[in-house]
Amino acid sequence: GTSNLIVDVSFVHASGNLALQVYNSASTLLGTSNTTTNTETLTLNSLAAGDYFIKVYGVSGAQNAYSMVVQATVYISVPVVLERNRTQSYSDKLRSTPTTKVQSDAAFADYSVNIGLSVKL
Repeated sequence: GTSNLIVDVSFVHASGNLALQVYNSASTLLGTSNTTTNTETLTLNSLAAGDYFIKVYGVSGAQNAYSMVVQATVYISVPVVLERNRTQSYSDKLRSTPTTKVQSDAAFADYSVNIGLSVKL
């Protein structure tokens, strides 16, 4: 499955400018937010499974207090096969024996169940 990551950092910009970065486990920078507002936000979509690191730092050495909200959403797709309760076809009846009932692939339905789980920290 894939996942989405939303990181929000809130602070008083007038007390010191902060910036936000997200890296993957290979130390590759995936995104940066550095605005002149009281909030830095990064949204990363379609992330593969793995470890991700969030860095909040003061621009030009600034220091400031902040609060952070991280929301991670994981999407998975689960294949499901269900047997249909249908009448046996004529060709299935011809191929059946008294001990073995033949029911072709049409007797089964393939579905994909999509599940999303969201966690806010």
